[in-house]
Amino acid sequence: MSEFQYLSEDYSPMQQSSTVTCFKEDCKNIPEYLCKCEEKRSLMCNLHIGDHIKPFPQNHMLESIFEAVNFETQKALINFLREEKQSLNEIQSKIIEKLSMTFIEVEDYIEKELKSITDEVKQIDNLIEFLGNTKEVDHFYWIYTNLRDSQSVVIYNLSEYLKLTQVQ
Repeated sequence: MSEFQYLSEDYSPMQQSSTVTCFKEDCKNIPEYLCKCEEKRSLMCNLHIGDHIKPFPQNHMLESIFEAVNFETQKALINFLREEKQSLNEIQSKIIEKLSMTFIEVEDYIEKELKSITDEVKQIDNLIEFLGNTKEVDHFYWIYTNLRDSQSVVIYNLSEYLKLTQVQ
């Protein structure tokens, strides 16, 4: 067994990465080298070293960004990363579950509040209809429940109530 080996094709240095990319546009290879020739450091894969060096062949300081590790260390790293991935998947599942419960609670709250408003509007419509169909309201008895504040107002004398609330 060589000192530097990959356990599977999944861990090849040529594997596509979403966070580290070769300087060459549209290159999907994982960079293997770092060049410190400019203010902006360049990462490049094995296939594009020549493209980087060719325009200005002097002052390039290439360094390998991979370090050879033995088989056991590599295996331990892969196992660690798999455990981390599993842990992140579990956290993600818990977040989704909690968010789903929150949506249900919000939906229930909205449904309850909309029903309360609908009930209150019906109460007001009934009172408007009643008042529109009657001539005498002095001894009118009405219980108006403000569902938003969960308070009931008992009105025995609507004329007095209207005077007090200045609704006339």
